Amino acid sequence: MNQTYAKAAIAGIENNERSGPNDLPVVEVNGHPLELKYGYPEVYAEGSNSYDILDLIDVSGFKTCLSTSCISSNSSRVKIGYDTTEDTGCYVRYSEPGGTGAPSETMYGLITVTEGC
Repeated sequence: MNQTYAKAAIAGIENNERSGPNDLPVVEVNGHPLELKYGYPEVYAEGSNSYDILDLIDVSGFKTCLSTSCISSNSSRVKIGYDTTEDTGCYVRYSEPGGTGAPSETMYGLITVTEGC
């Protein structure tokens, strides 16, 4: 996340509420616009050619789950791990700025759950 934030700072968009293909200027990764909130990756990219947090990391071999119940396809948080059962699994949960579980409107949240590991 810090590398993405650094790219946003260089572009002067680290304080923008949103940045993406519809909210210029934009940070690109591998030729794709990265959707950001206050310089940090969004959980779910709304643009068809845009990147989000899951496009920045290798999640092969892990389960991914958007939202608390894993039934949403659009959420402000994602769980990545071996068992994504809420509060008792084995995962890391990323919350975009202002999302459920984030510490503030401008900072992302990162929680580790190890009970089921």
